[in-house]
Amino acid sequence: MEKVVNITWSNSVKSITGICVILVLCIFYYIIKSGSFKTNLLLPTCLILILGVLAYFMTQAPTSLHLSETSLTLKKIIGKIEIPYKDIQNIEKYNFNQGDTRIVGSGGFCGYVGTFKNNTFGKYSCYVGDAQQAFLIQTKENKYYVLSCDNSISIINDIKQEIRK
Repeated sequence: MEKVVNITWSNSVKSITGICVILVLCIFYYIIKSGSFKTNLLLPTCLILILGVLAYFMTQAPTSLHLSETSLTLKKIIGKIEIPYKDIQNIEKYNFNQGDTRIVGSGGFCGYVGTFKNNTFGKYSCYVGDAQQAFLIQTKENKYYVLSCDNSISIINDIKQEIRK
């Protein structure tokens, strides 16, 4: 059973990403046009730092979920995370209105990506394109992942069937 499911960005994620890109391009244009990079190294240094952070989050953006016979694999632009079904203790729909706080991550630029904290179960890794499609995976080692994908209810049910085997 090889199943591939896309991770679509919500309209708010698309908007936040677009606004951030346009803002950075405008700042970059202003620095070049004004020539301030020749006299003040602070602006270009800050811009390079911001570009580096944005580039990192772009590479961590989730693109698809792959369900195989033995595991769930989250594909990112660069890299992947594989969670064997035998390691999953629980999977359920997730609602971000549970007191989540971002520790290190992106709150909408290229998705909700990074390490977040929840008052109920603590720290978790988040790779979400659309918060309405989010679901929580708890492993037997008490690691938590919040992921999303198109038609997440169907995927949750598929994974629950695999866990029961």
